[in-house]
Formats: sequence, C-alpha cells, structure tokens
Amino acid sequence: MLVRFLKIILLQALIVAAWGWVSQHRRLLSTLSMRKRSRSCPASRSRYKAYSPEVSMNFESSSPAVFSENAYTRRNVTSNMTDINNSSTSYFQPIFDFTTLSTIDKLERLDDAIMGGISTSSVRNGAGCARWTGVCRTDGGGFCGFRTNPFTKPLMAGSADGFYTMIRLASDNEAKRRVWKFSTRVKPDRGEQLYQAPVIFDQATPEEWSLIKIPFDAFRLVRGPKFVSEGPALNTTGGLYQIGMTMSQFEFGGDLKAMDNFRDGFFELHIKEIGLYKDDAQVASLFDVSSPQVLAKEEAAKKRPLLLKVFKPVSKIFFSESSQRRKQAMKILTKRGLTRTGAMRFGLQSRAAGMGWPKSIAKLFYVLMADLFRTSLQLTLKVSLLYPFRIVKRSMWSMISVLRSKPSRPQPKH
Repeated sequence: MLVRFLKIILLQALIVAAWGWVSQHRRLLSTLSMRKRSRSCPASRSRYKAYSPEVSMNFESSSPAVFSENAYTRRNVTSNMTDINNSSTSYFQPIFDFTTLSTIDKLERLDDAIMGGISTSSVRNGAGCARWTGVCRTDGGGFCGFRTNPFTKPLMAGSADGFYTMIRLASDNEAKRRVWKFSTRVKPDRGEQLYQAPVIFDQATPEEWSLIKIPFDAFRLVRGPKFVSEGPALNTTGGLYQIGMTMSQFEFGGDLKAMDNFRDGFFELHIKEIGLYKDDAQVASLFDVSSPQVLAKEEAAKKRPLLLKVFKPVSKIFFSESSQRRKQAMKILTKRGLTRTGAMRFGLQSRAAGMGWPKSIAKLFYVLMADLFRTSLQLTLKVSLLYPFRIVKRSMWSMISVLRSKPSRPQPKH
C-alpha cells in the first residue's frame, strides 16, 4: 500500500515537472521571438521597452542625512553623534552600534511563522547600518520582528530616561501605515509577557534619518499584542535582559485590532544605532553603559529547559516553519482558484527561475517525501496514542455517569 502511494506521488511530481518545463520554455520561446522582432523594427522595440521597464533602485544613498522631528524628538539634530552627545539638552549612549559589522550577530529574527503566518524578514549588514528587510503578509499573522540574543548579564540602565534609535524607512515614505513597536524584558526568560512601547515616526523621503526617543514611561506589559490588565510599570532597577523591535498590522495594545490602512508587502528599515538617552546632560558622568554581551545561539540552546529540549525536535517535525509557510501558501493559492496541482506547478516554476529545473524538481520531490513522512507519523501517533486515549476517556466518563445515576438502596424500616 505504501509503495503504491509513493509511486502515485512520484508520478504526480513528474507530471507537474514536465508541465512546468513546457510552460516555462513556451514563454521563453515567445520572449525570444518578441526580441527578434524588436531588433528588426524600431517601433516594435519601443513597444517592447514600454512593456518591460528596467527600474533601478538604490537605497544606499550617499546624500547627507537629515533628521526629522517626531513625537519623541523635540529638535532637529545633525548626523554626527558627537554633536548629539555634546548637546545641552540630552545625552545619548549607544549600546548597539550597527556601523560595526559584528553587531549584527547579536540579533535574531522573530516573524509570525510562530503563529502560522507566512511573513518573513532578515537583518543583514548594510553600508554603515543594519538593513532589516522583509515581506509582511496578513494571512495567518501579520508581523515581522527581530530581537537580541539573551544577555549574559542584565543591562543596567542606570539613570536613563529611555531608549533611542536612529532609523530610516528606505523602501517607501509610508511609515505611518505600519505599526512599529519597541520591546524589552526585565526577566531572563522567553515567555509571552514582555514590555512594549510604540515607535512613532514619519519621514518625507527614504533618505531621511530619524532619531527617535522611546521613554520608559511609554512601555506597557503585554502578552502578544494585548495589554496585561493591571500590569506593573516598567522597572529598570533590576536590569534589562533583551531588546527587540516589531513591525505589525496590530495596533499597540489594541486587542488584535488591525490597522485600517495597513501597508503589507515589502519593507526595508535601516538602523544605525540603538541606545539609551538621558534628558539631563549634566549627569553624563553618572551615565556610562557599555554594550551588553549576548549568548551565542549554541549557548542559548544549552540553557533551555529540559522539557523544551525534548519536545523541540518533535515540534519541528509537525510545526516546522517551512511546512507552515507551504500550508498557508497552498490555502492562498487555492482561494485564488488554483487547484492543488496548479499550485505545485506554480511553486515549481517560481523555484526554477532562481535555482534551475534540476534543483527545483529535486526540491519538489523532497517536499512531497517530507510531507508524506509527516502525515504518516501523524496517523501513526493518532492510531497508537490519541485514539486509545479518547476511548479510555469516554469509557471512564461513561462509568462515572452510570455510577452517578445509580439509585441508592432504600434504608430498612425499624
């Protein structure tokens, strides 16, 4: 039975691969024919260029940075951090300087794949900054984020008034159509509860940098996107254990209320610095904070609880990020009218454009085999564990119901 099922899966993969190869080469021949005609006819060439524009976008502009005023910034400042630190109104202490290439290794991404979404993002080194890029999708989730790895020692904020960050939205000028949040923790754990504050900024052009203050008073205790009722205020005296940032469709503390005009899709945010600030620059001598040391990913994995170490490999089999993305992508494509075979052909053609047909076909076969193994393991666990447990549970409840409904024996009369 299993061998027959494997043969059917393999035959389906071969049919999809052949159909995709034919479709791809049909379009290629059509394109070559169009280009051949365009060389022989100037008018045809002009029409071809009109339908195939070449767009060049350079977000690493060398133009001088301009800082904008916003909800937390009361004045315009220059791009020189020395001038900012010498300001008579505020003192800024960087703790994560992304002009240094090694700083990027202290971060890890945290996207909505943990709740079944298909958004994805990454943080990479750019020209004198960190480039946080991604694609945010509202299907099944609707947020992208990053956070630091666990600190080896708590970050003592001292007498600081809050965090600051120097950022610019390089992909577009619609920062207000997204919800930006800054997060931190006061305990060395990775639980759902943490402190968040809104990051409010607006910029006129993608070349414009913004220096944004996030005061400690703005932070609220949240669980996911929801406020924790009667949660305590942020207390930094015991130190801070993590820093992160999120771009989301959910409003700050809005009980999963999505922004009305949220802009999904591609985004690119450049981050130059994250640090602490003090509004009174006269106490600069008492405000000396060094960049925290973080655990390596291997060390962080070793310090996880034993129960999490045992169940995480099992959870990857059933709830891997790649399988969740494939499920959500399949749902979206089937809603748009594609059959399951058509969706597989679409994925095959998309991968072939980037990695070539041999690797794309091998990837398709691997995915089918992995899904087959996952489904077989799920059925085995259901038959061997879940169904017997349900039978025993129903039997116990039936016995309890019978005992409760059994009439009591009448007492003899004296």
